[in-house]
Amino acid sequence: MSNIFIICGVSASGKSTIGRLLAAELNAVFLEGDDYHSDHNIKKMTSNIPLTDKDRVDWVHNLAHAINAFDPDNSNVGNIVLSCSALTQFVQTELRRRCKAPITWIKLDLPLDIALKRAKSREHFMPPELMASQFAAWCPPSDGIGVDAVQSKQDIIAHIMTALQPKLLGPTS
Repeated sequence: MSNIFIICGVSASGKSTIGRLLAAELNAVFLEGDDYHSDHNIKKMTSNIPLTDKDRVDWVHNLAHAINAFDPDNSNVGNIVLSCSALTQFVQTELRRRCKAPITWIKLDLPLDIALKRAKSREHFMPPELMASQFAAWCPPSDGIGVDAVQSKQDIIAHIMTALQPKLLGPTS
């Protein structure tokens, strides 16, 4: 059975970068959550308007559909890594409910000032002006792996891989 690893956190926490690195480390399928936003949602964010859970409904359905397109009972699929903010309990609950394989949350945590600095140094549809709303909405999953996203990429991946070892090794006989 496949495992789903969701790299979550606020904008500019490094979800996409860490997600790609983790997928490479695990030889897993990588899905970029930003690719599943509607044009309406992207336009809203670029206009400095935060999304609501109502705005996120179709996005969550699209994410779950993309994940479920990989048959979780097919051992040839392997693992799936998704970068996805999953800011709210609504998104987390819906992904758990809709995805056919178990989810492991990997929560990237960093302070607002560093997130703002990162957001200002990149081109992305999520403008730095919405960073405060991201932190206000962020309700990390109660389970999963917490990671200090201020560390180097290599240290973050090492931390995640160490924490994932029991899951990757599977049940012992």
